[in-house]
Amino acid sequence: MNATILGLPRREIDERFDEIAAFADIGEFLEQPVKTYSTGMLVRLAFAVQVQVRPDILIVDEALAVGDALFQKRCFQRLEELRSGGVTLLFCSHDQESVRTLTSQVLLLHEGRARGYGLPSEVVLEYRRLLHEEERRYFDYHLRRAEQHQQTAAPPAGPAAPAPSVDRLSFGDCDAEVVGVQVLDGAGNETSAFYPGDRLVIRVQCRVNRELEHLNVGLRIRNREGVKVYSWGTLNQDQHVWAGRTQGPVFWERRFRAGDGITVEFECDCPLGVNLYEVQAAISEENDRYYGAQRILQWRDEAGFFQVLMRNREYFFGGACDLRMRARVLD
Repeated sequence: MNATILGLPRREIDERFDEIAAFADIGEFLEQPVKTYSTGMLVRLAFAVQVQVRPDILIVDEALAVGDALFQKRCFQRLEELRSGGVTLLFCSHDQESVRTLTSQVLLLHEGRARGYGLPSEVVLEYRRLLHEEERRYFDYHLRRAEQHQQTAAPPAGPAAPAPSVDRLSFGDCDAEVVGVQVLDGAGNETSAFYPGDRLVIRVQCRVNRELEHLNVGLRIRNREGVKVYSWGTLNQDQHVWAGRTQGPVFWERRFRAGDGITVEFECDCPLGVNLYEVQAAISEENDRYYGAQRILQWRDEAGFFQVLMRNREYFFGGACDLRMRARVLD
């Protein structure tokens, strides 16, 4: 019935039935009344039918949020096919990575009004600023409640935090700031080019502007297509210590005074494939040891860049990263 409403003749529906059923992949429920479906099953079947049509404009509203990873993979592949064929895609979602990957222009709506419009990277950053504003209001509300409960009117220790940065590539409360990011090789030299297996060192320098504790210095690496390929922070390493998987000092337990500087080096043997990569850096206050209560002090996009090249005749692999595979011939 849905396919008929969309304009497909019965003959064409019959021809595509098996393809629709395979795409939806809801098993025996396909033969059951729709009223017995879960919301996820209903959306999966509806999406499977919709993408059989080649419309001029396809509107997708959060449909990719349902289903398992395999179904989502099918959806992304089909959407890419439609876009490549000239279909206009109107994609509505809260998933930042999906928006960044699937779209070329983004409109950010907040409380029924346009908050931003432009390239995905720029508007997604504005969306994260918006989330930060809401998180800060939530944090300030609970801080005031705690102060009222303690019946204290004393001002907070240390100087007042500076006004948030107006840099278009950063946001945060600025109680601490990211003041520099360097991309280095294993010898400590600044460089912008690496080969798989080279030592990759990213140095993040921060400044603390008021008394703080429970800090996390972190980074995120994105490829040229805007896909996040890795994120890591001092809190991730602290979690390894708490879990007994490694030994060492716990950064999260340190206290800092206004004016203190922090330098953190993140290093690894480069496992990435050929591409251009962006480094994003951040310093945050983590009042929960497992990222359950985060306040961004400063987040900075485009803090650094590097590219990965390949010596094709010495060591070559395809794809986004090197899984260090080995081939063993058994006969």
